[in-house]
Amino acid sequence: MKLFFLSLCILLAVEGHGQVFDSTAIYMKLANSKFGQNDYAGALKLYTQAIRLKPTSATAYEMRGIMNYSLKNYTDASADINRSLQLDSNCGDCHFYLSKINEKLGNTDESKKNRTKLKTDMNFQMAQQYLNSGNDKLKQNDYKSAEENYNKALALFPAYNDAIYQKGCVKIKTGLYKEAIVLFDTLLKHDSTYTDAFLMRGASYLKLLNYDKALPDFSKVIKLRPNDGNAYFNRGSTYYNLKNNDSACTDWQTAYKLGVKEAGVKMGKFCK
Repeated sequence: MKLFFLSLCILLAVEGHGQVFDSTAIYMKLANSKFGQNDYAGALKLYTQAIRLKPTSATAYEMRGIMNYSLKNYTDASADINRSLQLDSNCGDCHFYLSKINEKLGNTDESKKNRTKLKTDMNFQMAQQYLNSGNDKLKQNDYKSAEENYNKALALFPAYNDAIYQKGCVKIKTGLYKEAIVLFDTLLKHDSTYTDAFLMRGASYLKLLNYDKALPDFSKVIKLRPNDGNAYFNRGSTYYNLKNNDSACTDWQTAYKLGVKEAGVKMGKFCK
């Protein structure tokens, strides 16, 4: 009997928990309807009820902030929108409304900051779209179109490391190794832990027969990513060209163990 009672309590607790979230959704739907009818005061009350039921709802705070803005309750609107941002930092509309709210409150500098942040967020979102398009073109070996898309991404967001990296890869694919190195240099100034940039810069130096500069790049990759078979393989090739056969064979052996089959070919050809 005691076990049955405990199970019943758990069931009721779970059902009650589900009802809270269902009720929140109902209040949000009703509030949105009021908003659509320009009944901002009615919508405000319903969004408030939704927040009481689910205090972690970024959307509910955002919408209540918009209602407060529409009702010229700018201080309350600011508090709500800021709370929404605390709960969800990706709330792009929040920066738009904060710029308007701060403008109404006479906070000119804050309003400018909000507009700048909004523009930055929008630019980054558009840059991401160009990056994805560029990646698709790169998979199709359409290097010209890929680079055009990466350039568009960088025009919108100049410090977009992934776009810089991918553009560098296009340069390698088209044999422009010196240009690739310049791009990887720029990227690594932004982020000194971008491991793939060290790997590809090292590969570019290796193509240019600049072994002294290739070696530290591959060693850096191995330090940051100890199980990278390609880094060991390329460093082995670099050591071999520097006449350091023992180190070359050691690296090729490690690369082979990590799954790089070509390293086995190198070992069979150049190692005892």
